[in-house]
Amino acid sequence: MAKIITEEGNIFVKFKDEPKFFLPNSVVEKLKKLNRESISFITECNNKKGEFEVDIKELKSQKRTTRRVGAFSKRIDDNQQIKDISSSLKVVGKFSIKELGDMNYDLKIDKSEECKREEEREVTPPPPPPPPEENRPTPLKEEEKAKREENSSSNAKYWIITLIGAIILIIILLIIKFYPKNDNAIAQKEPPKKVQIEPTPKEKPKAKPEPKVEKREKEVEKPIKIEEPKKVEKPKEIIHKNVTIYPAISFTYQYDRDLDTYVESNQQKVNGFVGYAEVKIENGEYSIDNGEWQKNPSKIKSGQKIKVRHRTSLKPNSITETILTIGGNEIIFQSTTKR
Repeated sequence: MAKIITEEGNIFVKFKDEPKFFLPNSVVEKLKKLNRESISFITECNNKKGEFEVDIKELKSQKRTTRRVGAFSKRIDDNQQIKDISSSLKVVGKFSIKELGDMNYDLKIDKSEECKREEEREVTPPPPPPPPEENRPTPLKEEEKAKREENSSSNAKYWIITLIGAIILIIILLIIKFYPKNDNAIAQKEPPKKVQIEPTPKEKPKAKPEPKVEKREKEVEKPIKIEEPKKVEKPKEIIHKNVTIYPAISFTYQYDRDLDTYVESNQQKVNGFVGYAEVKIENGEYSIDNGEWQKNPSKIKSGQKIKVRHRTSLKPNSITETILTIGGNEIIFQSTTKR
């Protein structure tokens, strides 16, 4: 059995969990004239049919006066002000009453119960406006935090690599200092001494005729060729492609720059590795220790300073990005033109 609900001079019918629908005054007057205890309603909403009963005694107990406002008939108390609900109702189907014949009436329900859900499915909300430039977050802030965390976790590796490099350097210096000299050079400085062997004393032999002794010319000693000591080659410079930069470096974001002009970044000192690291750049130029600007790949030594520059966009409010790679570490420099 459906319920009869009266709200602000309007009569609604509600059955179980279905939304309540508006009952026009013309239908109410016809139902009161019927000599029946209950009647059957047949509804059709969203291609779904339903049937339920309404108690006419409960409908007659609603003592309301009638006044027409616009296209709707309102049932109100004598002291109650009428409220126009035409804007809050929507037609979603039809309903009919068996006892009144096959007459179809508009099935009107409150928008707050169903129409809001349909509007949310059909209308997509517009995207939120971009934040003002003053509160705009610095780009790549999260990437910088991630890189700092990676650098902090690789401190142990850095110290181990540094210690191994120092040990190798000490071994090379010891080899250079105590490298064995050429044996020929030692032979020249200290020639071998001739040892004369004296005969042991024996009984004097009988006199014999002295043999003829042929005079031999003294053998001329051949000069010894002096070989120059071999030169020790210096170890080649090793350029590392993957190093750890500690502490990590970054370039400051540049806002409101003129169109089609060069913009330079702040200068940063590179530390955290031994020897040289490979340097590359995309969409810009770099300068080491305030030297010449260059684009081609090069090398940088630990302790040197570096900065970059690029040419801003020809369009207003556009971002230009330059990527500097030092030993596998990417450092990004960005700028934005004026509006």
